Amino acid sequence: MKRSIAVLRHIGVEGLGSIEEVLKARNLTYQYIDTWRDPLPSRVSDYRAVVILGGPMGVYEQDKYPFIKQELFLIEEARRLNIPVIGICLGSQMIAQALGGRVYKGGTKEIGWYDVHFTTYASDDKLFSSVQAAKGKSATMKVFQWHGDTFDLPGDAVLLASSKLYTNQAFRVGSIYGLQFHIEVKEADIKNWINEYKAELNTLGKTIAVNKILEDTGKYIHLLNETSREVFSAFSEYVRFSV
Repeated sequence: MKRSIAVLRHIGVEGLGSIEEVLKARNLTYQYIDTWRDPLPSRVSDYRAVVILGGPMGVYEQDKYPFIKQELFLIEEARRLNIPVIGICLGSQMIAQALGGRVYKGGTKEIGWYDVHFTTYASDDKLFSSVQAAKGKSATMKVFQWHGDTFDLPGDAVLLASSKLYTNQAFRVGSIYGLQFHIEVKEADIKNWINEYKAELNTLGKTIAVNKILEDTGKYIHLLNETSREVFSAFSEYVRFSV
């Protein structure tokens, strides 16, 4: 039996989203591991790849969330064994911390739709070379964000994308990728998050407008979903040829 892809989920409302469709279309099996209740794998080699999803906790809250320490260990092991990993939002912060960077609170929260700017390294990257914005036709595209933490890059990381508020939006280290932005969300996910995290939104007052988020979602979600399919189709092929 082929090994499955481990999907580390930190809260029920933040799942695979559009990634799930790609994995099913490519006949790649995956297993959700809910970190708040399931035991984490003791060995990353039991899986052919790892996807680390987002969540409301911080990487620096290991005392409150003991599973974080084991996740960091699994990322380190994946690096050593050249097992593909992709981390989104919290997942990207986990990767940065595990591989030598530092995670900390940012100056302002980035919630809603923002531009990211692809670097020249993205144009020939295994995952991003198929993305129109990374090909040089347009160096910028709108992506969905929901984070307040940020990170310094590991020393050997290649920067793939930046935003005006946060320099480090996408990077790779070997076969491991970190994406600060939420490439995986579908329209229903965004609506669910607005409901799930309404207490956080309420604390931000008028700086984050829910109506603007929903309006922008109608404008940009189609392109984001298309980009997600391109990136994760490439990731799926990467996984196939790496095992």
